[in-house]
Amino acid sequence: MKRVTTITGIILIIIGIIYYLNVIKINEDKILQQIIKSDESSIVIFENGKEVLNKDGDDPLNIASIVKWFIAIEFADQVEKGIVDPNELVKSKTLNRFYVEETDGGAHRKWLDDVNKNKGQKLEEFTLEEVMRGMMIFSSNANTDFLIRLLGIENINHTIKHELGLTRQEPLYSFTGALLIPEYLSKEGYNNNKVYEEIKKMNDQEYQRMSQTVLEEINNDTRIKYDFDLHNKKTNRLWEDRLPKGTASELAVLMEKIRGDQIKNVAYLKKVLNRSKFGNNTLLYKEGNTERSKSISLFYEDQLSRKISVVVVLNNLNWYERKIVNRNFYPFIKKIMEDGTYIRKITNIIEDKEV
Repeated sequence: MKRVTTITGIILIIIGIIYYLNVIKINEDKILQQIIKSDESSIVIFENGKEVLNKDGDDPLNIASIVKWFIAIEFADQVEKGIVDPNELVKSKTLNRFYVEETDGGAHRKWLDDVNKNKGQKLEEFTLEEVMRGMMIFSSNANTDFLIRLLGIENINHTIKHELGLTRQEPLYSFTGALLIPEYLSKEGYNNNKVYEEIKKMNDQEYQRMSQTVLEEINNDTRIKYDFDLHNKKTNRLWEDRLPKGTASELAVLMEKIRGDQIKNVAYLKKVLNRSKFGNNTLLYKEGNTERSKSISLFYEDQLSRKISVVVVLNNLNWYERKIVNRNFYPFIKKIMEDGTYIRKITNIIEDKEV
């Protein structure tokens, strides 16, 4: 018995060491390994205006909340045209119409806490500019859907195709509206199996229209939100699979256009969304997270005029890969931004693997 206990203890120690080395210990190269081994991953890097790495950048992948860039760009354009006043106030209860508990990783609550902390009091209304920042910095889906209604989904999608020239980018629609399609169909009398089959057989245009229909339903009657089944993995996975896809190549070019002031009213975006803690540096980025994906789209310019644009998209992650990616993703991105030799290293490794 004692021997069995000893052997069990040794096995547990070995498992613990393996888990530490693979999951807990920071190792930026784990992200590189994931990019190399997966057919559903891409990375594109521009350095000082030149593309230096492109691994599967033309493959359409789920870019999740990175699409919020397009909403922010449309917002800045309408501000410049005088259509939208960034100082106009929006009531908290208006935004809450579009908030569904436990569906955004706590993003909306974190934004509210941050704004209230900075203002030193609990606010009941916010400026449109604060709402836009909440969408971009904290990734509030409630703020996103409010802005989609304010700016017009047709205007946003027109900007994507015709102003930004992103011909491979799939059209946007309401995230929350799409998430609540099962509840909307249930309200119409469909049972669970029928709901899944109805959604599955919808073509892209029907699905997008239905998402916007449900968004309007939420705006008029919020009761549908409270029927949402957070644990229905079947329909939730279908929602994730149908999120708008885009390509890392087009997104990296977009980052370069923003960095180079080639987007309308881009100075406004840089002022409002700059996350750099150093006065002369500029860092703008948007992450995307779902249960099975991780992505980021950013540009960085330091006071030495080193200019970096990076897009990384990782799709179809299993639970173990997700743990490793979550642990190492931002150290990987940070090293790319700060260490030019690391860009050479990963470029050489990826190019050698592709030969």
